[in-house]
Amino acid sequence: MSVLALFAGSDAFMVGTSIDSLIANKPKGANTKVAIGVGQDGEGCVPNISLWDTNGARIGQRYNKPKFHPRKARKQAEIFDDAKKGSRFFETEVMHTQTVPKGKDAQAEYIMIQAAGDEPICVTDISVRGSDYDWVWFADNAKMCNRPWYPGGRKVGSNNFRPACVWMGSHPVKGSPSKDAKDPSTKKEWFNALGLHINDFDAQEARVIQFQEHPESLCHSLPRMGFWLDKTRDSFIPFFRPPLEYNEDDSDKDLSLVVDKNYHKPEQSSRRSLNSSSPIQPVQYKNPRPGHLVISHYPEASAKEVCESYTSMGPDIVSVQEGLFCDMDSKELWPICSTDVSFSCFDLGTQAMRERKPGLSNRDDAQTKVRTVPQKEYRTSSVWQD
Repeated sequence: MSVLALFAGSDAFMVGTSIDSLIANKPKGANTKVAIGVGQDGEGCVPNISLWDTNGARIGQRYNKPKFHPRKARKQAEIFDDAKKGSRFFETEVMHTQTVPKGKDAQAEYIMIQAAGDEPICVTDISVRGSDYDWVWFADNAKMCNRPWYPGGRKVGSNNFRPACVWMGSHPVKGSPSKDAKDPSTKKEWFNALGLHINDFDAQEARVIQFQEHPESLCHSLPRMGFWLDKTRDSFIPFFRPPLEYNEDDSDKDLSLVVDKNYHKPEQSSRRSLNSSSPIQPVQYKNPRPGHLVISHYPEASAKEVCESYTSMGPDIVSVQEGLFCDMDSKELWPICSTDVSFSCFDLGTQAMRERKPGLSNRDDAQTKVRTVPQKEYRTSSVWQD
């Protein structure tokens, strides 16, 4: 089975693609299959999952299941443990234990994933599959709405598509205001929960055009795609009430029922959400993993794009194809050392910056506007390649 999905193409335009289903088989009985893909390395916790039907009635939940860890002699939260080539994937079944009557088959249209541990994760994709439907959301949609993103590195489908990933976790970004900051709408915290009306992300042509021409119908619609700071695993999310109506081409019949009511108001919303009442402004985030280096051979993981993006966040990254290194602390690009570039460059062999040309001093830097070469040291690194 193949599915249509939205993602961000070149020049930040929304495009659609057809990919093989990310969940191989249909669920059996009264349950829904959910799959979550993440980029990055590490041991981020599998989030808690909640599902609702089109009317906002809860269908079922699936909590993170701590397991006994023999080496640590204690229970440890369930983690993404398929950490190969910067790609991880978790698939599970959510039983319909909260339908009326219990165990009734139902179509899951709304999903919330909520951070279950302190270790941040960078989500690339979310899939929901039932007996006769199959939907997928890619983090490129969040990237388009100025959320904290990074190259995902995870390959999905058979067409070498590698979506971006978007960060979520239980704690504020390092270098950002604390959770009790006076103005949480500054959007300098990553979110701890993501809510989706996931059937709105199929890549019908009219929907692609709508999101491109009316981005507020994507970025400022809390029921469609909402980012939250303080949800618990049992929290509810907003729903479209009454359920949305669509045109024959799958575009929205009435945008006024889709866009947040306070979108055009100057005052800030009282809801603790990362969606604000004013246009979403990019916010520069700090590097949350200063001791880690990503070396990518994938064309999708562009060091130039990452460095030039105000909302990208993540470890320093090398693009072998571009011959560039991005220092994520300063958002500066440097060339990779080669036969043509010997100084003020990043040495892949030593994973360190080479100093300026011998004989230049800091005074020379100021007079000739030569950049100061940063001192970089890494405890860990990962290589992304097939």
